[in-house]
Amino acid sequence: IQSYFETTLSPQVNGRIMTVSPSFRVGQTVSDGEVLATIDDIDYKAALATQKANLILQERVLAEEKIRAKQASDDWKASGRNLNTASEFVLRKPQLAAAKANIDSVMANIAKAEADIQRTKIRAPYNAVITERTASVGSFANAQSMLGKLVATEKAEVRIPITADQMKRIQFDQGG
Repeated sequence: IQSYFETTLSPQVNGRIMTVSPSFRVGQTVSDGEVLATIDDIDYKAALATQKANLILQERVLAEEKIRAKQASDDWKASGRNLNTASEFVLRKPQLAAAKANIDSVMANIAKAEADIQRTKIRAPYNAVITERTASVGSFANAQSMLGKLVATEKAEVRIPITADQMKRIQFDQGG
């Protein structure tokens, strides 16, 4: 009998291991989503705060660019020229596009920072039994480090060496 799933746990973020769950022990059963260990998240929270501040700055830049673009359009019209003859650069369209792109970039960085904070909690990916654990409080974890191994408890494969003739005599239950 062999487990259908076996997983080597490794973190997606780097940091010092702050806590290890009492159930994260060899031979213990853990549930899907259960937190097995936590990594120090202070650097990731700082990155999130920095990106939120950057978002406010970029929103201000966009607001200023909108005002400048309107002013440029009004000035072009006031000079008696047709607005269709103004270049996009004069009307500040590239500057507006860049300001909007900067906001999109910061929003993506915020989403990544929030995901990194969630990734500091090492969770069981399914109901499992712990077969190995190397995580300890105070250890430094990175993407290459193994924190432990789990074996799924919900599904297993049974492999039996039998001949083709023996296989013909086996009746399988086709029900659910």
